[in-house]
Amino acid sequence: GATLPVLIFPFFGLGAWAAFRGRKVSAVGLYCLVQVLFLLVLFSSPRSPKYDGVRLFLTVFPWIAGLSGIGMAWIQSWWKGRQIMFTLAFSAIIFLLARGAVVTHPHEFSYYNSLVGGIAGAKKHGFELSYWWDVANPEFCENLNRILPPNATVRVHPLCSDNFQYYQSLGYIRKDISFVSEPARFLVLMARQGTFDPWVWDVYNRKQPVYSIDFDGVPLIMLYDLTINRGEV
Repeated sequence: GATLPVLIFPFFGLGAWAAFRGRKVSAVGLYCLVQVLFLLVLFSSPRSPKYDGVRLFLTVFPWIAGLSGIGMAWIQSWWKGRQIMFTLAFSAIIFLLARGAVVTHPHEFSYYNSLVGGIAGAKKHGFELSYWWDVANPEFCENLNRILPPNATVRVHPLCSDNFQYYQSLGYIRKDISFVSEPARFLVLMARQGTFDPWVWDVYNRKQPVYSIDFDGVPLIMLYDLTINRGEV
């Protein structure tokens, strides 16, 4: 629930309630509800793999959307005869949902709703802040080219030097920069805390990045000069 817009929950709840009200949509609503509950119980099993944020739960979202649509349809039937009010309310909800998407862009993978305090609350509660190098965007590549000295050596964590070597082949990153395992002077670190080992945690907690891309004040990807201690940047 931490990565769903809060506005979805009331309509999801209404849709689940309508499934037991004997209305025309009850069979469809009950089917959607059973799918949601079955999949969540399945994913909660101790034998189910648990990693990488919400991608394992993607099959749940269509059924949540279906129940939410049933909830909205129930509200429309309840407001029958007050179509203008319903249209205005519906438009306001769509606007708020669209605004959330616009504000989050281009960091959609790092979206957390207000129930956990947004991205800042997610960091406080120990949730992973990013997923798989979506934040290594053209802006980040441009700043790598600007900041790194000639023939710089760079370690990447989580290990995925192939991405950056591919960017080099496309001309986004200078060819003189070497992406290596270790040792290296620089570290490119994505805030995917589930992959951090003790050494990475030490860098993350004790050193100050020379550059980062932030979302609502929370760094999602960072460039560290490992020869510089915190406060020397």
